[in-house]
Amino acid sequence: MPVLLFHVVLLLAAVSLAACSGELGHRRPHAHTHQNDPSMCHKSLPCGGHIDVRYPFFLANATLATVDGGDGHPARSYCGYPGMAITCDGGCAILRLNGHDYSILDISYENHAVMLVDRDLLNSGECPRVTHNVTVPAPSSLSATANNEDLSFFYDCVFTADTAPAPPDIPPINCSSFPGGRGASFVARRSDMERPRQDAEWPRACRMAVVVPVLKDWLPSAEYHPQLNSDGYGQILNRGFQLSWEPSAGPCYVCEQTKGKCSYNRRGEFVGCLCSDGSVRTSDCVADILLWRNKNLSAGILAGATLVWFLFDVVEYNVVTLLCHIALLGMLLLFIWSNAAPHFDRRPPQIREAIVSEKAFREIAQTTQYKLAHFVSILYDIAYGKDLKKFLMVIGSLWVLAVVGDTCSFTTLLYVGFLCALTSPPLYERYETEVDHLVAKGGEDLKKFYEKVDSNVLNKIPRGPVKTKVR
Repeated sequence: MPVLLFHVVLLLAAVSLAACSGELGHRRPHAHTHQNDPSMCHKSLPCGGHIDVRYPFFLANATLATVDGGDGHPARSYCGYPGMAITCDGGCAILRLNGHDYSILDISYENHAVMLVDRDLLNSGECPRVTHNVTVPAPSSLSATANNEDLSFFYDCVFTADTAPAPPDIPPINCSSFPGGRGASFVARRSDMERPRQDAEWPRACRMAVVVPVLKDWLPSAEYHPQLNSDGYGQILNRGFQLSWEPSAGPCYVCEQTKGKCSYNRRGEFVGCLCSDGSVRTSDCVADILLWRNKNLSAGILAGATLVWFLFDVVEYNVVTLLCHIALLGMLLLFIWSNAAPHFDRRPPQIREAIVSEKAFREIAQTTQYKLAHFVSILYDIAYGKDLKKFLMVIGSLWVLAVVGDTCSFTTLLYVGFLCALTSPPLYERYETEVDHLVAKGGEDLKKFYEKVDSNVLNKIPRGPVKTKVR
C-alpha cells in the first residue's frame, strides 16, 4: 500500500486511542438507562467454604439493581438468572426450589451445572422417608439434566383382593431405621416402572407417591443396586442430583455477548443489561464498548482490528495462508503440550466444546433475515424515487464511496470506518453541545442549498401528465 496512506491510517489509529482512552469528562445519562453500583455483579464470593458464588448465581440478599420496568417506571431486579439465588446459612450454600431448601455440593461454571441434595435428607439416617417431589418452578433458569434418573417411592401400600401386589423384582423397603406406616413401602427405578407389565396397577394401593431425581451413574453400580431397597437408596440420595442452565437462550444471549450481565425481575422477565460501568441498557452493552467505558475491552478490540488490517493490508497476507499457518501453529502447540504434560505431572489440554443451542441459532437467523429484508425494502423505496431528496443523497454518498474506495483497498476502507465508529461516539459525548450546534447549522445550509437546486433545476424538468386511476 502507499507509504503516505499507511502513515495516515496509523496516525488516525493513534489519535483514536489517545482521544478515547483518556477521561471523557462529564457523561450525560442516556434515556431509558439507570446507574447502579458496578460492584453489585460480584466476580466471586465464597460461600460454604468450597462454593464460589458468581454470575449467573447471586446471593439472595444481594444489592438490587434499578432498571426500566417497561412502563416508564423504575423496577427492582437482581444481577443473575431467575431462580438462582443462593443463601449462605451456617457455612452452607443453599438453593431454594419450590419452597424447599437444597444444599449445593458443587457448581461447575464451565459445564453450566450445579449439584444439589435435599437438606431434609442429610440428617435423616440411612433410610430417610422422602416427603416431597423435586420440582423446579417455571421462572427458574435451571432444568434437570440427562445425568439424572428418577427414583419413585410408594408409601403405605395396602393390597387387597381387588389390587394385585407389587411385582417380585420390586421388593419392599427393608430397613430398620425406616419410619414405617400402616402398610408396606417401596422404592423403584424409573426403568422398572416404565416396563410393560400386567401388574402395572399396583401403585394405586399406595397412599402416597414421591418422585425424586438421583445420579444415574450410581444406580447400576454393583455396590448399590442390589441393596436399593435397604440402606442403598439413602446413600444414593445423599450423593445428590444435577441441574443445569442454558447460557445462550433468549434476550440474555445478546447482552452477554457484549460483556454485560443479565437482570431479571421477580417474575423472571428480562428487564435490562447491566454493564461494567454501572449503567443499565435495554438489551446490550455495545454503547459502553463504543463509548470506551470498558477501556480494556475497547482497547483490545481496537488492537485486534489493527492487527487484522496490518496482516492483510501491510504484510499482504492471504486469507488461506493465514488460516493454514494458525492451524499449523495450534496443532504443533497441542502436540507438544499433550506429549510433554505427563512428564511434568500436568493434565493434557482440555478443549471445551462450543455448543450453540437451536433456539439461539434460530433467533440469530430470524434477526439476520429481518434486518436484511428491511434493508432491501429501504433500498427499493429509495430507488423507486418516492423521496427525491433521499435518492440524491444516496447517489452522492455512493459516488463519494466509490471515489474513496478507488484510492485504497477494501480492508483499509473497513478499518478506517471501524476507527470512525470507535472514535465518533466518545468524542460526541464529550463535545455534544459544539457538535449539535455545527450539525444544526450545517443542516440549515444544506436545506437552503437544496431549496435553491429544487427551484432552479428540479422544478424546471418537464414531467408527463399524471394519470388518475379509474375505479
